[in-house]
Amino acid sequence: MKNVLYRWIEIKSISKRYIFNSVGLMSLMISGMILLSGCATIINGSKQNIPVTSEPPGARITTNDGLSIITPGKLNLVRKKNYALTAKHHRFETQYVRLYKDASKGVAIASGVLTPGIGQIIDKISGGTLELVPKKVHFDFKNPKLSTVEKPRLVELWAKERVKKAAKSKIKAENSVKSANNKLSQAENNVEKAERELLKKENPKTQQKLRSALEKLAVKKEKAEESQRSMDFANWRFEQTKKILVISKEAKIAIESKLKADEFAKSEAEKVLKAKKNFRTAENKAFKKSNEKSRQGLARAFRELDEKRRSEEDAKKQMECAYKEMGGIRKKLKAAEDLLISKEAWFD
Repeated sequence: MKNVLYRWIEIKSISKRYIFNSVGLMSLMISGMILLSGCATIINGSKQNIPVTSEPPGARITTNDGLSIITPGKLNLVRKKNYALTAKHHRFETQYVRLYKDASKGVAIASGVLTPGIGQIIDKISGGTLELVPKKVHFDFKNPKLSTVEKPRLVELWAKERVKKAAKSKIKAENSVKSANNKLSQAENNVEKAERELLKKENPKTQQKLRSALEKLAVKKEKAEESQRSMDFANWRFEQTKKILVISKEAKIAIESKLKADEFAKSEAEKVLKAKKNFRTAENKAFKKSNEKSRQGLARAFRELDEKRRSEEDAKKQMECAYKEMGGIRKKLKAAEDLLISKEAWFD
């Protein structure tokens, strides 16, 4: 009997230890999931500092949602939004640039591997896997060609996203109008029914029923009119976003052309510097050894330098044309976006 009792006590003790260890292990796993949840959010945070500089310093930088700093400074911006920065400096023309949200691929992958499910949800809500680009902004008022411009790829990408969003809003508004019109028809039928009942038998009950039906009809009419206005605006917004997409594609091409022209001009400037160096070397040789060979070398170096200078001038002209074209399209894009934003603010 004693042996049975001891055995029972031993089994109970082992069971308690097993349960305790299982609970401890589960607690550890849950704690780990909580700590790892939103890996990108922990690494990046939901906001990003964007350094902003200008030449000359002292420019006022304002975002489209009202934040403002004086250069040099930093803007602390939410990662999951796009921004338009406006730069103003006395005696100079106003400049602007857009910041677009872009997926931070390395952190996004880490978030998906380490914390599938809940981590990705947290990161999506906070915008932890996104980053704003350009990561730093410079406005050059003395030489605007050196100012920061948008990333060409993102200009078109977010215009497409805006069209998709507007299309969804349009479908939603159309469904809302259909629903409102159906309810309006039902309210009209109820009024007709109440009128018929009143004609058959006029009493306080049928009179009250008609008044109630008329009141509901007025409410349904108002809602139907509101839904129609919403649909009209959704249709306009959809068309406006399509126009913005067309301009964005032009802007993408223009910015790429400007960046290529910049690189070409830089390359030609380096070739001129190299040609100048070769010319000085040839000049020194001709000075030290005044013979036919050194004179021919000097003449070749001079011709090469002259040729590179002409190429540099052509590159500068191309850069100037590309800059003017880009500037015109960017202004056109900004005007279209400003119109959309102002209408959205008014309607909302």
